[in-house]
Amino acid sequence: MIQGFSSGLIGNRELIYETDLPSFQRDFAALKTLDHGTGPAITFTRASDATYFDANGVLQTASNNVPRFDHSQDGAANSLGLLIEEARTNSIRNSQAGGSTNGVIGSGGVMPLNWSITPNANGVTSEIIGTGTENGLAYIDIKFSGTPTSTGDVLIFFDSSNGVTASNGQTWTSSNYAKLANGSLSNAVIRTSVRGNLSDGSLVGAQLSNSTITPTSSALKTQRTSATVTFSDATVVRVLGFMTVVYTNAQPIDLTLRIAAPQLEQGAFPTSYIPTTTAAATRSADSAIVTPISGFYNQAEGTFVTESSYAGANSAVSDSNRVTLQVDDTSLDNRTLIYNLGVNGSGGAQIITATAQQLGGSSASPDSTVVAVGTAMRFGIAYKANDAQTVKNATLGVADTVVSLPSVSRMRLGASGAATAVALLNGHIRKIAYWPKRLSNTLLQQLTT
Repeated sequence: MIQGFSSGLIGNRELIYETDLPSFQRDFAALKTLDHGTGPAITFTRASDATYFDANGVLQTASNNVPRFDHSQDGAANSLGLLIEEARTNSIRNSQAGGSTNGVIGSGGVMPLNWSITPNANGVTSEIIGTGTENGLAYIDIKFSGTPTSTGDVLIFFDSSNGVTASNGQTWTSSNYAKLANGSLSNAVIRTSVRGNLSDGSLVGAQLSNSTITPTSSALKTQRTSATVTFSDATVVRVLGFMTVVYTNAQPIDLTLRIAAPQLEQGAFPTSYIPTTTAAATRSADSAIVTPISGFYNQAEGTFVTESSYAGANSAVSDSNRVTLQVDDTSLDNRTLIYNLGVNGSGGAQIITATAQQLGGSSASPDSTVVAVGTAMRFGIAYKANDAQTVKNATLGVADTVVSLPSVSRMRLGASGAATAVALLNGHIRKIAYWPKRLSNTLLQQLTT
């Protein structure tokens, strides 16, 4: 039986016997390894360590050149498959929150190194309660209490207000984990925020994004929040990530927030956590390549079926490039690729031969259903000269009967483009299978059910 793609064939003996075993196959979500399956080895590289959540829902660190088989952070710790991400930098210098001292701010309590908090005012007190680790995430507990004598807020800055360089036109995301460790949210509003600053650390008007959040007592790992801003003011030269506790005159508050893993990165969405202690740190891009492919790939006809999900748009390329798989000749001129989101948000595929698009448009998008962030999509493409067909979650696209096929020499997982223009999935590849023949449309539907 076909590992990971057999459910649609069970009970249909005709289809089972019609289908040969794939010449290349991996089930990353079930087996959590690069090596088990048919076809040649996958060469994986990453020039840094990187984090992921294990089967127990605990944050772990994979060393250089070690793939990450990630799990959901929703409390169920479901296996998500092979994580492929672009390079990102966490510009917060002390995301591990080291160097704090317990006590009331202003009376012995000290925030973590490079962090700061607005002074106690208006009858509201901030107090460092303690530190620890939950789900592998290093946290700090901060208590906010009192009966306000005026409406106001407490700001928790994760780094200096003039320390991180930014510029007009850039998109930045601030994220962190936040849990209600004690008390209640009564009379308080909690926000995760990111803003653009002048060189002196003061806010540039309107260059601010707030996400109002509702922390609960659930596991810390399930409560990551973020805010994203695209700067549209030429005076922006710095960027700052922070949290806010808003209170109202005469309305008492008493709550303790558990805060962990603040991250400030240039991009439109948060990526996997990058721990820091004294300086900004960069996670390098993941790379998974098979070359040569002549042992399993048929240039004349074949079929790919994949299952994958994405975390967000690529920060450096167009919205369509959330690529699950690409076979190419190491250039952009000749390639076949499958991506999770097309321009219309529905997923698609392309065949490009000698720079000319052979498959695309309506045939690349079997339906207009938007693929949501984190949602698995099963997508297939079958090709033969003048006979190409796509399928998404059992829905067939429009057949393309005028197709010239490219000559290709390698396969990239979760990436597209030449070496100087890589577009990464920023998500998870769960399963891949390839047959060296053009499977029937019926089989394509069964395999993506």
